[in-house]
Amino acid sequence: MNVVGISNELSALLTGSNVKVQLSVPQLVEKVLNRNEGS
Repeated sequence: MNVVGISNELSALLTGSNVKVQLSVPQLVEKVLNRNEGS
């Protein structure tokens, strides 16, 4: 894969609806607990 392809894939990943930036600690804790990834 060339650099342009990687750049396009990275751009698509970073602009998706699942991307959250700078979540607060309570938001992070809530996400972890909802996903059963911590206690």
